[in-house]
This record gives sequence, structure tokens and C-alpha cells, in this order.
Amino acid sequence: MAQKLPCPLCSIIPKSIYHIMFHCKFTNQMWLQIERLLQKIHPSSVTDQEKAFGIIQKKQTSGILLRNWLTYFMRYFIATEERIAHHSSQKTDFEQIKHKFNAQIKCEISKTIWNYKHENKLEIIHKIITHKEALCKRQEDGQYEIKKVFS
Repeated sequence: MAQKLPCPLCSIIPKSIYHIMFHCKFTNQMWLQIERLLQKIHPSSVTDQEKAFGIIQKKQTSGILLRNWLTYFMRYFIATEERIAHHSSQKTDFEQIKHKFNAQIKCEISKTIWNYKHENKLEIIHKIITHKEALCKRQEDGQYEIKKVFS
């Protein structure tokens, strides 16, 4: 029987294959810190279902679309960081991970704005990405201020 290795993010030996998604202390701390922003975007608590699949509703409002995009990005980011940590001898640094997440979100939003601007579809940006100015705010000069997810 193979010996289970500790989680590379929280150093706890996983009890199930769902550890990283639902039981990892590191991951849960990230979800806890992002929850206030997620509630600003769409007012509902973060559930295990959302952590795994996003919010599932028939009517997709701007808030739900933005929140689902952000939670998808969070799931992808955590999975990527877990793979990186598996191959590293250094302990995962929570502050460094938050900084990296902020930088990647800023990059993704910047690319999205650039693409939609050049396709003459900025109305989509104004409707979704700048929803409640939670992640991004359009300034008077037409530029966009991209906010940090983690402070």
C-alpha cells in the first residue's frame, strides 16, 4: 500500500481526494479572504458547490458571470499552485501566493479589456468586468483601474 504524501500547501495528510478543494487549510484561508469580495459581486455565501462548480442558476446576471469567472480562476490558480508546490522544496508562502494571484488577475483583466476594446465590444466589459466596481473601475479618462483581490 502506497504511503500518502502530505498536502504541499498545508502539510496535512489528505483524508480524501477532495482535500485540496474542501479540506486544505491553505485553500480554505484563500476562500475565506475572498468571500467578502464575492459577496459584493453577488450576495450569497460561498458554498462547497460553488468552490467546485461555480454558481448554477438559469438566469446568469452580470454579478453571477463575474463571480463564476473569479471562482473559476481561483480553482485553476489553486490547482496550479498545488502542482508547483509538489515539485518545490520550499514551504508555500501565503502572502506570496496572494501577491501572485493579484498579479495574474490584473494580467487577465488587462488582456480581456485589450481584446474587447479591439473588437469594439467594450460594452461587455462595462456590464460584467466593472460590475459594482468590485474588480475593475472605469475612470473618467476611459482607462481602467484594476483592483487587488487580496490586500
